[in-house]
Amino acid sequence: MKGKPVIAALLFMAALLVFPSCSDAGLDELYQNGKYENLLVICNENLTSKIDEDSVYFKMMCHYHLGQYDEAGRAALIYLSMHEEDGRHINSALRILLYFSDDNEIRLNAGSRLCSSDAVRTNDLVSYYSVLMAEGYTEEAGSIYAQVRPALSARDASMMCIASRSDSTLIVSNLEAWHAASGYSSEYHNALLSAAGILLARREGQLILPQLIEAYISSNDMQTALIIGDVYAQSGDSSRASAYYNYAYATYPDAALARLRALHLQS
Repeated sequence: MKGKPVIAALLFMAALLVFPSCSDAGLDELYQNGKYENLLVICNENLTSKIDEDSVYFKMMCHYHLGQYDEAGRAALIYLSMHEEDGRHINSALRILLYFSDDNEIRLNAGSRLCSSDAVRTNDLVSYYSVLMAEGYTEEAGSIYAQVRPALSARDASMMCIASRSDSTLIVSNLEAWHAASGYSSEYHNALLSAAGILLARREGQLILPQLIEAYISSNDMQTALIIGDVYAQSGDSSRASAYYNYAYATYPDAALARLRALHLQS
């Protein structure tokens, strides 16, 4: 593991998790007071003589709070090896692995276990959806999407679909719902441009063209003009593509000129 979440939004979500306390009052007091370094020393000393649940759990959580996700993940794997089913903190260990592991097989296993349990949370479903999409399990991802979508705002659903590179129609429909619910904003605009990059790479830019044009009218953003030109160029409409590249020329002369030359070569 490289010690970082898949996307910053998942790191934020993971930081909001509520973890139960352990039975060892001394360790728990240090933990509750945020004495993570001191607690780690005690846990490591305890673990030199025996492997006990409290020390492994607190070691895992201290590393998590200190941003040491590799070490937190290793402790989580140890905890799971000790308690396959009935450990008090199974879900805490599974969440650390789901959110922070760089091994997608580990993430898939952790997500599957969490999302089939009564303890599943919206954040778990979002993260599991992401890894399912990354690994190409689109049918399973579709099932998770149907489960989690009612709990998400249109904004959050859009962000999830863009980050997970979901089906183009899902990305577009959620962006449309976001705009309908909240109107135009810079955050929506940035998400729209990210989505456009994905769809252009798939040669499906026409699906998002109406939203791009509306955003251009709202913002007069010349980067958006370039992207609209790219969509038209991709669909073979060189006249409209040229018009939008010319709109953007004063702001992005090099990018616009390169695109105009490419159009000329294709004609």
